[in-house]
Amino acid sequence: MLYGIHVDQISGFILICVSVYYAVPFKWRWPVLLMASYAFYFMSSANTIVFMIATTIVTYAGGLLTGVDFGILLGCCIL
Repeated sequence: MLYGIHVDQISGFILICVSVYYAVPFKWRWPVLLMASYAFYFMSSANTIVFMIATTIVTYAGGLLTGVDFGILLGCCIL
């Protein structure tokens, strides 16, 4: 058992995820992986889903901020 999930469940889950991943168009593949990750951790423990969503939001916001010019954002020139 891995995270309280039986091996047969994991095998079936992986088979479904891989099938869906290759069945969807290329631009929808990363959301499929994200949802599969959420589903896997939710199957192991429903408490982890809150942590996963919070981590996703913080990581996404951090990624958006890496492309921001803080000099323009703050209204001053930063060297």
